[in-house]
Parts: sequence; structure tokens; C-alpha cells
Amino acid sequence: SLDAPEKTFTMTNGNGANVGANAVNSNTPGKFAFFAVDGYEDTYYIYSVDAGQWFDYDLAASYSNAKNFVKMSDTQGNYFKITKCAQNTEYYEIRPYNTTGVAGKYLNYFQGTDDSSTLGLWQQNGDTDPGSRYLLTDTSIEEVEPEALSTEYCYQIVNRAYGSALKDIDGQAGVA
Repeated sequence: SLDAPEKTFTMTNGNGANVGANAVNSNTPGKFAFFAVDGYEDTYYIYSVDAGQWFDYDLAASYSNAKNFVKMSDTQGNYFKITKCAQNTEYYEIRPYNTTGVAGKYLNYFQGTDDSSTLGLWQQNGDTDPGSRYLLTDTSIEEVEPEALSTEYCYQIVNRAYGSALKDIDGQAGVA
């Protein structure tokens, strides 16, 4: 089995639909890891950490707009070209490869998200169709609760050196 990846992400499309663990729309977003492909720029294998499976597809010369393009696999299969959208730069668009290069289709919940279809393909990019763009949110960053922050110390930077000192009774910094 795969070691736990250092970084995991949730994927939510521009219409607010979460990509679930098995590539279907879900109220609970799945956690995914992206593994770079050697020798290819902006190209990644997508691994569902929750499902313990890889996103895969049947490599072909060309693709039609369709539902259920993504298949879940126990083995690392085909990879995807993942690039930022030109105008919606906080989002990414995800394209499969075909036998001659990068396909002109984009991962999208083709014809809606009301059934249990996996991610399909659509011809419009992420700037034209919000369903073809994805917000990738890093889930490996731990949220710090405000009450967990200590008020016992104050911090100051002196000549780019970091130091801390205990506060005196009057709130002024003293020597720790």
C-alpha cells in the first residue's frame, strides 16, 4: 500500500460540487494526493486517500463528452494535465491525455451531479464552464484555535533575529 502522502487536498468545482472519495459528487469531499509524473510538466497521478485507489481512465485516440470517464483503480494508471485557469487563477482545470498528447476535454460532472456518475468529460474549459474548474484546498494544514495561542509571551524581531520575552506585570516586555 501507499505511504500516507505529505499533502492532501479536497477538490470542489466552480459550481460548489465536491469530488467525493470515489470521484462521484458527495456532501463529504474526498482527500486526494497528486503525484508528479517524471518528464512531464504540470502532469500528475491523482490518488484518492480515502478510497485507497487511483483515478484512471481508458486511454484512447480521442474522447467524447460523457459521464463516468474516471474509473477507480487499485494500480497507478493514467495521468492528468493540471493547470491553473487563465482568468480564474485560484482554480485548476484537469485534462486527460490521449494517445497523441493532452486531450481537449476537461474533467466535469457532465450533465449535472444528481446521480452517482463519476467525473466525466466536457469540452469547455474552466474559464467558460465553472463545472470544469476545481478549487484544491490543502487539508494538511492544521487549523490553530485562537484559545490555543499563548499570551504569556510577546515576540519581537531585532535585526532579523527572533526572540521572545515574558511580559511584565505592566504589559511591557521584560527579560526572560
